[in-house]
Amino acid sequence: MNSLNPISTEELLTQETKPVEEKKAETTIKKKAGLFTVLALTVASMMGSGLFSGAGVAAAYAGPASLITWIILGAVTIYVGMCFAELVALFPRAGGVYEFTKQSYGQFPSFIIGWLAWLSGNMFAAVLLIDALDYLILAFPSVFPEPYMETMKIILGISIILLLNYVTFRGIEASGILLGVLSIASVLILVAIVVRGIFEVNIHNFTPFMPYSPAFIFLAMFFLMDTFFGWDGATYISEEVENAEKIIPKVLIWVCVVLSILGFLMGFVLMGIIPLDDLSNSLVPASDAGTILFGSAGAMIVGLGVFLSIVGMVASTVVTSPRLLLALARDKLFIDAMTEVHPKYGTPYKSIMFQTIFLLLMLFIGFK
Repeated sequence: MNSLNPISTEELLTQETKPVEEKKAETTIKKKAGLFTVLALTVASMMGSGLFSGAGVAAAYAGPASLITWIILGAVTIYVGMCFAELVALFPRAGGVYEFTKQSYGQFPSFIIGWLAWLSGNMFAAVLLIDALDYLILAFPSVFPEPYMETMKIILGISIILLLNYVTFRGIEASGILLGVLSIASVLILVAIVVRGIFEVNIHNFTPFMPYSPAFIFLAMFFLMDTFFGWDGATYISEEVENAEKIIPKVLIWVCVVLSILGFLMGFVLMGIIPLDDLSNSLVPASDAGTILFGSAGAMIVGLGVFLSIVGMVASTVVTSPRLLLALARDKLFIDAMTEVHPKYGTPYKSIMFQTIFLLLMLFIGFK
């Protein structure tokens, strides 16, 4: 005799809720970032425009003794880099400084630090982008005619923000390629100046070595401190890196060492080929060095290098900030929607959309 098997209430509820579970938004970030991406992000986030322009400011305050400033700054950079390396080895999760603060001091201090980091990072990125456009105009004045200069700056600024956020949306691998291109181009320009300029150094430019009080060495360091900011860059993507606790610390320390050496060599070469009075009054001494070493085209190439290095810093913020927003949302310090990860590209796409709107707003405020 055929009869229907009765379905229990528990089975019925399970069947009804199953489709809901299948439609649940993805919130897990996959480990897709490799060594190249970590390296590119670290270089881009740390290599500021100070490598191109800082030597002039330092020389104005400390003269040739500003080389000591570069040595001290390099030592500080490596020390802080080692601190961040230790932290990311202990806590290889999305969030960077927010996660470190949470593990060390609890949720309320991490709430303050997390939001301050996100807000200040994006505000600073908008300011940096405006500075980058100014450097580009300085290098290629004929491309930006006076009547249309401001309009072209706004259009170009908006385009760069949309492009950077779109690449970030497409995945961490795409972001790594973009950051790699920006970093490699900037580093190659710096290396070209050092390699070519080391043979043109005039040793007489270093005498007298300390024309001012030794205290001015530390005053000069104050104006150079932002040259190597960005130690925390790669820590925000540590959750997306296989063996992050091993890879990121090594990359971070080596980048700190190499950039510190490169900064000292740039200071030495610029001091050696540009007279002190000219160097002290130069806004972008690397451009002056480009003209001396490579002719009129050299200044344009260096100007492009400054532009690319600053855009690289902006791009690193665009890549890392959505991960910080994701970490905040996971801990219920922002709306839950920001935890959602794109099923195809594996990126926190709603956080990226929110960031894009905020960055555009900051850019408009900056232009006004």
